[in-house]
Amino acid sequence: MPAAAKRRRGRPRQPGNRYPSGKLRPEPANAVMLWKRQEVAVEKDLIRPEWGSEIGRLRRFDNITIEEMAMALRWAELRGRADAISGTQRPSAASPSYDRGFVNGSASSNPSISPEQVDVLEAARKADKEVFFHAGREPYNVLFSTALTNCRIGSEERVLLLKRALKVLITLWNR
Repeated sequence: MPAAAKRRRGRPRQPGNRYPSGKLRPEPANAVMLWKRQEVAVEKDLIRPEWGSEIGRLRRFDNITIEEMAMALRWAELRGRADAISGTQRPSAASPSYDRGFVNGSASSNPSISPEQVDVLEAARKADKEVFFHAGREPYNVLFSTALTNCRIGSEERVLLLKRALKVLITLWNR
């Protein structure tokens, strides 16, 4: 049996930074405390809800830049508006930006689509296409799961894939 086809036994490997020996590096001692404080502040509406999302957490711990965070939030809001216009069902766990776009772009009782709504649909389709073709399927999937459904990023490799997708959005929208 080839080594690549061999299945690892035991518990699955935990995500995170590692020492050269392979041992998992611990999170900074105050990281958990800072994150809990931030979650409480979001729940009390003291700060913007985006800071309580996974994108906000990545920015808080300097995994992504302010510009990358802004692009992820903009893309999520655009997708929310486009999904509301097209009648797509809202994901059960959605990010605050997606929710804001989904509510603001919700379709009215009028079945015809206005020119502004057509522009939103075209912009969302173009952004998806650019990310998918220039960054690839895996970065697009990471962007979707992190920015839209607010799933935990999981590992440094996925952060790099997210950054690659966000770089495509930055070049698209800063032309």
